Amino acid sequence: MTVSRMGQARKWFVGCIAAAGIALAFGIDIAMATEFTEHRPILKASASIGDYRFRIYDIRFGMEGWTRHASDRLIISKDGRVVEKIENLFVSIDPRAIAASRKMPLIPLGTDITGDGEPNILIVAEEHGLTTFHIYAFVGGLRKVDEVRASFSNTRFLNLDDDPALEVVLSDTGFVYWYAPFAAMPSPRVALKFRNGKYRFAPELTRRPAIPEAVLRRQAQALRTSDWWGTSDLHPYDFKLWDIMLELIYTGHYDRARQFLDEGWRPDFPGKEKIRFEFFDCQLRRSKYWPDVAAMNGVPAAPPSPECPP
Repeated sequence: MTVSRMGQARKWFVGCIAAAGIALAFGIDIAMATEFTEHRPILKASASIGDYRFRIYDIRFGMEGWTRHASDRLIISKDGRVVEKIENLFVSIDPRAIAASRKMPLIPLGTDITGDGEPNILIVAEEHGLTTFHIYAFVGGLRKVDEVRASFSNTRFLNLDDDPALEVVLSDTGFVYWYAPFAAMPSPRVALKFRNGKYRFAPELTRRPAIPEAVLRRQAQALRTSDWWGTSDLHPYDFKLWDIMLELIYTGHYDRARQFLDEGWRPDFPGKEKIRFEFFDCQLRRSKYWPDVAAMNGVPAAPPSPECPP
């Protein structure tokens, strides 16, 4: 074999290896790729409410002797006719499983979740950190009442006030990765209440008393003397500072949060005015809850500044 042919052969071999690597990364057997198909769905769970039947199937793809979970498929039917279908990586209608995974009270099938006198069912669909809570009603035919989308597993349905309806408590994820590692990201609490046919921001349930001044003084002192400042090029600031600021803002104490930035900032560390601008004029205003949070605090719901970094 000549050198040129050896080179061509080497390129062909490397190309085959690369293609095989890509195929294996996606779990595909090259020799059997044309036979990679959806297998017969496996029934995982079923339930009935009135005339409606709920069935969840495990959808698998693969080849003979090997399959892999692709998604869950919920099929809602009435009198043998499919009336609704939800497909996601994981889908659950089991009240016990939902309550256990969310650390919230049990919501039996047919519970009046929204407080309008109709029986409801809560369906939880999860995929890659995003969870959607589907709420359906049955009076006069099956219909979706609302859905709540959240990014964290700590979203819960709870009774926060005197009426029988359930409210939603979740975390605002607007500051995920903002000068902080994911594991320590600030995530202020938000409460939603069912009003006018939809779950909406509830200022009366989100607002709380301010953090006591004695506690704030101790926290500010700890921040000013923290060893975290400057230890990471990616996270040069002590992100516990805006964790406390967000708690103040999301409980109705916006002005106190602005003041706390000065109190908790390490005196000899640069960048305070940069962070002040990016926090208050940019990142805070990017939250979908910002108009409601601003109204709760009695401040204008201004959009992000055009000078904000991307």
